Amino acid sequence: MLLWPLLLCPRLALAADVSGAARLQLSTGLDTNPGRDFGDAATPDAMASLSGQLQGQLRQDAFFLEGSYELGGRAFATSSAADLWVQAARASASWAPWTALTFGVEGRAKDRHAGSRGRGYADLVGGPFVAARPSKTLSFELHADAHRFLYRDAYAYSFGAGELSLLAHFQPTRRQGFSLSLLAADERYATQAVGFSGDELGVRRDDHRVGGAVQYRYRGPFALAVGYGFQSVGSNSFGEAQRSHRFTASVGLRLPQRLMLFVEGALQLTQYPDGVYLSPQILLLEDDENLSSATARLVRPLNAHLDVELRYSLYQTALPQNGLHYLRQLATAGATFRF
Repeated sequence: MLLWPLLLCPRLALAADVSGAARLQLSTGLDTNPGRDFGDAATPDAMASLSGQLQGQLRQDAFFLEGSYELGGRAFATSSAADLWVQAARASASWAPWTALTFGVEGRAKDRHAGSRGRGYADLVGGPFVAARPSKTLSFELHADAHRFLYRDAYAYSFGAGELSLLAHFQPTRRQGFSLSLLAADERYATQAVGFSGDELGVRRDDHRVGGAVQYRYRGPFALAVGYGFQSVGSNSFGEAQRSHRFTASVGLRLPQRLMLFVEGALQLTQYPDGVYLSPQILLLEDDENLSSATARLVRPLNAHLDVELRYSLYQTALPQNGLHYLRQLATAGATFRF
């Protein structure tokens, strides 16, 4: 991904600062809801997963190139319909004519295939950005992106969108930092909006999404992060609107015997202005950002290139107006190799 500038301009390769890294992760364990279904019919199943990541950077004076590629898959012992594989890539190019100002362009792509259970999609986001650093403690980034989402198994939920986002970071001390993010998006879907009765309204579905999040971080004898996020989605199609509040917290501790403990938790409170929520997209995100969750990880580095890890995660949500609830637990043991 980052080699083509070097091939086109050997002199750039000689003068540039080039770096990169690779990571391979393997794990196996038990998933209590391999199909990620609502209700009580889920059957636990053993699973194994494998993922790898490549990343690299190239810096030449005021120019900076960065890219990464990740490929991973998960297979189940008996629930083969829930097998999945995901690939994701990110690339950015930037130019900093002055120390306090940077111009650039960034693109991200994700492709997810999920067996015969559906929930496969392609997600493409990209556009220009400008970053400013008026002081050593304060920085801003403004992104203007085009977003294309293709839901293979339910094309009606595919959309194109224009997005505007603002990121701000404030670090008053070496150990403490604050961040703020704001997002506004206009999503145009591939199908018509529907009314309360389910009849088409004769206009294309159009959603307006606004949101924001704040976070506080501390890094010292231990690591701590707490945050709050809000998101509101308004839609001209019945059953697609929602408002959510998300509270998050994470702690990292060093234990005896070179052990490290990481605990993360998220509480998601969601309201549905129409009384119900009809979209199947609630469980599309692999990292379960739409759900309340709790995760504990115990990590032991064996050397500079190898870690072993035990992990337990719980994901939960409910759609009380629909009479549906969701629960998934995941327990794994694995190893991470870094090169």
